[in-house]
Amino acid sequence: MAAVGVIETARLVLRPFRADDAEAAHAVWGDAEVMRHSIAGPTRSVDETRAHIARHQESDSRDGHAFRAIVERETGTLVGVGGLLTMPAEWNAVEVGYRLRRDRWGRGYATETARAWLGAGFRDLGLEEIVGVVSADNPASVRVLEKAGLTYRGEGRYHGFDVLHYAAERAAWLREHG
Repeated sequence: MAAVGVIETARLVLRPFRADDAEAAHAVWGDAEVMRHSIAGPTRSVDETRAHIARHQESDSRDGHAFRAIVERETGTLVGVGGLLTMPAEWNAVEVGYRLRRDRWGRGYATETARAWLGAGFRDLGLEEIVGVVSADNPASVRVLEKAGLTYRGEGRYHGFDVLHYAAERAAWLREHG
């Protein structure tokens, strides 16, 4: 099975979670405003965040990808979580996702993260398509998906929620983004 290693971008390091990441990750997953558009909603405790991290570590070991820590290169601070997730069977797809601490919104980190994960998914994992799903009332995330190179495919249902479906295909994305 192929696996994605640590990804470094100009400003970020996207790395597997470590045991000491729970408190910093809880600043993301435990923030109701950050999680407002998430089907999962915020975690209520650091222990729930630890369990969330453990599930992502299991997925990473099994699938070679999962949500991971988004760390600012300059400060070494965990500023978000993001990665590639295997979607439920009815979608038969891998999704790119991201969540950032509110104090890091508006810096382009979500787009930088999404582009890096798309590149890893297409180059390292050989995926043919990567999707993004977002609620229609989240225009900031729609812009991130579009800037990262995904195109609108229509509406859909995901875990009982109405979503906008975006996707990028390997050959076209690599031609456009290298």
